[in-house]
Amino acid sequence: MHWLQLVYSNDQYRYSSQPVVDAGNGAYYFIDGPQTSQGIPWYDGPTSDGGMSTADAADYMDYPGTPYLRPTFTQFYTYRAWFVEGTNDLVISYYGVSWGFYLQQ
Repeated sequence: MHWLQLVYSNDQYRYSSQPVVDAGNGAYYFIDGPQTSQGIPWYDGPTSDGGMSTADAADYMDYPGTPYLRPTFTQFYTYRAWFVEGTNDLVISYYGVSWGFYLQQ
């Protein structure tokens, strides 16, 4: 069992280490996680500096790690995800948690 977090934001530079998809309207989509730049999409598990993330198989906590700049909007979509044992099939839960912020000038 893992956590998968999709981000929709107009601040692509804050997340420049992740692969980014242009949404075509001044905003971008990308997967947020401690090792996304190394090709590991999960939010849980080890971080790139050798620590552990704030998520595990049962619990999830996301502490914002960068300053908020204006005007910025960022929306997070967080889901449970897992592989079907013995296959390459990835299952992403239908329901998740959505949260975010919008900073005006």
